[in-house]
Amino acid sequence: IILNGKEYFEEYIYILDKSPLWKYADSKNQISRPPVNMLDVPASLTRENVMLVGYLTQRIIDMQSPEERRGKHIIRYDTIFEYLKIKNKNDNSTLTKKKRIRQTVRAILEEWKRKGIINDFQELGEDDKPPKSRAPIAKIKITLPQKKIESAKNNQ
Repeated sequence: IILNGKEYFEEYIYILDKSPLWKYADSKNQISRPPVNMLDVPASLTRENVMLVGYLTQRIIDMQSPEERRGKHIIRYDTIFEYLKIKNKNDNSTLTKKKRIRQTVRAILEEWKRKGIINDFQELGEDDKPPKSRAPIAKIKITLPQKKIESAKNNQ
């Protein structure tokens, strides 16, 4: 390429070419590409909800990787609260905020279930059993569609 009498051939090839690290990660299927419909969720787009959707999206994508197919596919609410930097207090405002986040997580997962991104989810207590009436909910068990796991296995 000649621009204003100077040749810029090497620089333009370098800019247009993908880096070796990106090529390697792409060949090993280590670059996550979430489906666009995962980002369309039934929650207002506040800063906190955007972070929450990003966290849940990344966890679901990680669960679909071939290395994770034998895992339990559990997301703990403690890790969600830690990621959102919510302090572990028992005052009314923090408890209300945690309750609202749990409701938002349920709404997001219900939407993803409806779209077929996940098969199902179940909220569990600390003992890996569904909590009784007012027992605390500690984690979420995600069931993924079988076809996603198989397609990830075929890409190896």
